[in-house]
Amino acid sequence: MNPRARSNFALFASLMGVGALASCQQTPLTGPPELKLGHQECGDCGMLINEDRCCAAILVDIDGTHREHMLFDDIGCLLELKAEKSDLKVIEHWVRDYSARTWLKADSAAYLMSERIRTPMGSWIVAFASRQAAEAVQKDHEGRILTWDEVIVARQEWMAARYGKRPG
Repeated sequence: MNPRARSNFALFASLMGVGALASCQQTPLTGPPELKLGHQECGDCGMLINEDRCCAAILVDIDGTHREHMLFDDIGCLLELKAEKSDLKVIEHWVRDYSARTWLKADSAAYLMSERIRTPMGSWIVAFASRQAAEAVQKDHEGRILTWDEVIVARQEWMAARYGKRPG
C-alpha cells in the first residue's frame, strides 16, 4: 500500500471509529434508574430517599435532546408531580416491589392502598409484581387493590378530599 493510500485508510478508519463511538453514546437511556439510598432526592418533595420499598421513578424526555430519570421516595410523590406537571414528557414509569424490592413497570404492577401501611410521605400506596402478592399483604393490612390507572384516580380523589387539590 502506498503512503497516500495508507494515510487515506487511516483517516477513514479513524472516522469510522469516531462515528461508531458517537452512535454508541446516542443510545437513548431506558429502563429503571440505579437506586442509591441516602444519596438521591425525591423529585417532588426533595426528601432524601432512604426507603427502597416505596420508591418510584420516571424516565423523562428533556426538550427532545436527552433523557433523565427522576426518582421519588413515595409513589404518591410521583403521582402528585404528574398531576401538577401534565406537560412532562414521561417515557417510562417504574415502581419498587414492596416485598421483593425490585423495579417493576408501573403499568404492570398491582397496588395496595392501605392506611395501615406507612410510606415515606403518607400516600399509603405500595406496589407488587402480582395481584396475588398484593392480596397476601392485604390480609394483614386491609385496604384496596388497584391497577395503575385506578391508583392514579384514587390518589387524585384522596388529595381532593383531604386537601381540596384538583389534578393539573
